[in-house]
Amino acid sequence: MTGQRRKLQKQGTRCSRAANEGKETGAEEAGDDQERGIMEGFPVELIGNILSYLDDIKDVVRASWTCRKWRVALRYLHTLCASWCASWREWDWELETENLEFVLTDTILQTMGLQKLQIHSLSSFPAAPVIAWLSHIGDSLRHLTYKLPESTPHVNVLESCARMRCLQSLDLQCLKFGDVRFVVADPTAELFPCLLSLHLSEGRVSTGELQKLVWGCQKLESLSLSYIRFSDPDFTLNLRSLSLKSLVCYFTNHHNVVLEANLLESFHLWFSIFTTFKVKTGIRFRSLQIRKSSIANLDLGNNTDCPDLEEVVVDTCEHVWATIQCFLLEPSSKLRKLQLYGIPLDGNHPVNLNLGTISFLFPCLTHLGLSYRMVGNNLPIVESQFQGSTVFEGVQFFELGYPVLDENLVLLMGRVLKICPNLKKLQVLGNNMYLSGRHSHDFMASFVALVCKFSKVDFQFKVIC
Repeated sequence: MTGQRRKLQKQGTRCSRAANEGKETGAEEAGDDQERGIMEGFPVELIGNILSYLDDIKDVVRASWTCRKWRVALRYLHTLCASWCASWREWDWELETENLEFVLTDTILQTMGLQKLQIHSLSSFPAAPVIAWLSHIGDSLRHLTYKLPESTPHVNVLESCARMRCLQSLDLQCLKFGDVRFVVADPTAELFPCLLSLHLSEGRVSTGELQKLVWGCQKLESLSLSYIRFSDPDFTLNLRSLSLKSLVCYFTNHHNVVLEANLLESFHLWFSIFTTFKVKTGIRFRSLQIRKSSIANLDLGNNTDCPDLEEVVVDTCEHVWATIQCFLLEPSSKLRKLQLYGIPLDGNHPVNLNLGTISFLFPCLTHLGLSYRMVGNNLPIVESQFQGSTVFEGVQFFELGYPVLDENLVLLMGRVLKICPNLKKLQVLGNNMYLSGRHSHDFMASFVALVCKFSKVDFQFKVIC
């Protein structure tokens, strides 16, 4: 009897375990069904919107493999980014040019209202798929970034984009604008009626075609030129626009440029060379940046009175200091950032911009940067710039350019801290940021004493080229 009871107890225990396992399995299956129900309840439009925020097309394609519904959701993509680089080697198959073309073509042709397209690849594509892409999305596209080597045969992407009447932002690279021809009977006709932003980089363009292109964008607000080569640099480039607000030139060279834009607010020249640059604008200037550029004759016209000026940056530029000095003689209550690097102190290009004048003309400064060109023994002249009773109450960030680390630098830093009582950050810019010899001990002793006295200030050192 005892043996039978033990058998019955074991059987009961097994049955109870099986029942519990069955309940757990049923609960898990019910949970899975519930999750599937939630996912199945998502509309395909919402899934398409979610897929649009993925950073690259490879993630979009992988997600579309999940199920048929996610595949259908590709129709509702509004943004697609296709960038092929080393990360594509992580794919399970070998992506040659034909595979890249197939993946992109198959994805784009499934969309019904694509608004933003970014294509960046080191491989060239045939002309047929490129034309197919632009033709399929031409009615809905708002923003296009196209950075591909030249197609074979050559595709005039710019001319194809001119048919996109809703295009607002255009970023093109590696285009031969010498092959572009605009047949416009009416000079006031709009080539891109809705285009607000145009960025051209690493291309070759003729002066006449660029003039016609800018004038044909009647609503253009931002123009950026990077690494542009002009086929006829001896001709004068006349850029006229009734709506242009921002111009950026990066590594762009030309002899004579005339810019007519009454609404211009931002004017930036970086690493560029011009013989003559004449600007004809109103009084809407907000930002002026000229960095490491050479302009033999810079004419800002009658734009010295700019009440809305907020930022001025001039860095190691040739032949422009006289114009900049005249430009900074008018007061501006909105100027917040002023950076002047490489101010000459020699007799050939003297610049008289003392701190007293800056403090009086720009009382709302919060970011001030000064760096003087050390030629010969002009250190006393630099030290004299920081003497006097000038006080910058609002400056919180000061950048001080100095060639070497020595006791004179600590002395200047102390004077900066004295004239800027609310300073939070002091950054020293220089070419030789290293210590050696006997002067290193003197510098460290003076600097440690200064840091202990102004413990709430953040001191930084930055090497510049």
